[in-house]
Amino acid sequence: MTDYIDTLKNFGTFKYCYEDDTIVNAATGDDGKVEVNATGRYKALGFLLRSREQKAANNATRTMFLEALGKAFNLDGIRNNNGRITFDRALLNKLEEKLGRDVFKAKNFALDAQGNIVSGKPLTARRIGQILSKIKLQEKPKLPEKIDYNQYSEKLTNIMDTFKGNEKASKNLSIVNKCLTALKTSAEQGGTIIMKNDPKNSSSPRSNFAVKEKWGFDGLGKPEEFLEALRERTGLPMAPNDKTIAKFLGNLKKNTQDPQVLQHLITKMLDKYHGGIPPANYDYRDDLIRELNDQLIKFVKLTVDLYDKCAENNQMDYFKDVISNDIMGDQMKLSSKLDYLEMGHEYLPEPKPQSMLDLI
Repeated sequence: MTDYIDTLKNFGTFKYCYEDDTIVNAATGDDGKVEVNATGRYKALGFLLRSREQKAANNATRTMFLEALGKAFNLDGIRNNNGRITFDRALLNKLEEKLGRDVFKAKNFALDAQGNIVSGKPLTARRIGQILSKIKLQEKPKLPEKIDYNQYSEKLTNIMDTFKGNEKASKNLSIVNKCLTALKTSAEQGGTIIMKNDPKNSSSPRSNFAVKEKWGFDGLGKPEEFLEALRERTGLPMAPNDKTIAKFLGNLKKNTQDPQVLQHLITKMLDKYHGGIPPANYDYRDDLIRELNDQLIKFVKLTVDLYDKCAENNQMDYFKDVISNDIMGDQMKLSSKLDYLEMGHEYLPEPKPQSMLDLI
């Protein structure tokens, strides 16, 4: 975890259980980490009584907080000259724009001609809470979905053998199996089903995404090309007007993307995977590809795990009804299939652990 995330989390403790006017002070500890604590209460006319030392401490606290904020948003305008941190005024303006003038008050981070913070005003728990609530900093950003490919492949093969005589169930299970095969093959090749385009090797250098072929990368230049590549590799009967992640990934050319739709999607991805804070060198395509992979892995896991759950509860007819349903094989959104499988899990109780008497 990077230092600026640790710093913001330390400041974040003042979002809770503190009076709004609690003054927050920060200093670098012996281990190099920023330690944050409370140093009293803010008074309206306190500026008349602040000592030079108190103003210096307030400026140092604001410097540490502002540096962490700037790095969190991957903004330029932070300089480190032999340990002295200074800022460009443009950084303050960008943060004010991102967080809102009612939340981030640039004037309270007054800079001198060299970029040093010289306001002398303390930071309060109220102000820190408002700013960090905008960032939506999470304690544990969502981890990528994982799957044991060999284990699930073996299980899925057994399930498909069980339903050989059911045409619709077999067809739908073959889609799940093709998704699993595509995910496994991609992982073994060190990539993903859909990849970021490499303009040097691609047939369409201006495309944002690509698929890996035997000869190299095939750029996906149009939405229909993306959907066709996804259908071919996963077997999913994706509808042309699908508005799931595939639709957004399908909007490949930057000049045809709706900026508002894309920005809304990026915001959701940042909240989900990074606690609202874009990491250094952030590329939204990484999150879009991860979202697609996570959904496909979830699709496989929910299907196989539902079978296990039905077997343990002696309700195999229920699994047959779920897997034979049209929603699992028709041109429905992937998110709809996931919702339907999750409903199936909610319907069944968790199997009770066997007691010693049951084992005798």
